[in-house]
Amino acid sequence: MYHEEEVVEGVNSYKRSILGKIISDKHVHISSIQTGISAIWGSPSGLRIQETEGNVLNFYMDNLDDQEKIIQRSPWIFRNSWLILQPWDKITNPQSYNFDYVPIWIQLWGLPHHCQTKIMGKSIGNRLWKVTKYELYKYSGKKIIVKIQVEINVKNPIISGIHIGNTIDGTN
Repeated sequence: MYHEEEVVEGVNSYKRSILGKIISDKHVHISSIQTGISAIWGSPSGLRIQETEGNVLNFYMDNLDDQEKIIQRSPWIFRNSWLILQPWDKITNPQSYNFDYVPIWIQLWGLPHHCQTKIMGKSIGNRLWKVTKYELYKYSGKKIIVKIQVEINVKNPIISGIHIGNTIDGTN
């Protein structure tokens, strides 16, 4: 068993990191990722990238606020491929992280007026995905859009243009 003071340097280094994976059939070189991601993320201080086994990337940075902001705004698209991020956890082996699912926001347009509710958004979303958040967005001019955040599997195509309704309200 190691003493805590023997591993504190390594733990502190990893606390300032995010694990990520680019979902692509093509290999992307670290130098290319470094340049592109730095620009996309607003040049976080001390950004450096290290590749580990299984094409998992460690993104190190100096500022924990930058790290939190980057995770909150994920998922990211890099060179037309998903970049899926996870916060580092000292207990979990990086190879056991699941990089197949990402949270995305979906807008439900064209719902009948009586279906423009949070509950209806959650109900519609749960028929296709796992809903993690749901809300209403009111545009000026009284237009209401139901928004849902769902976890999608990046290996499956995104569904577009589904029909909803029932025979009772005439919207089938």
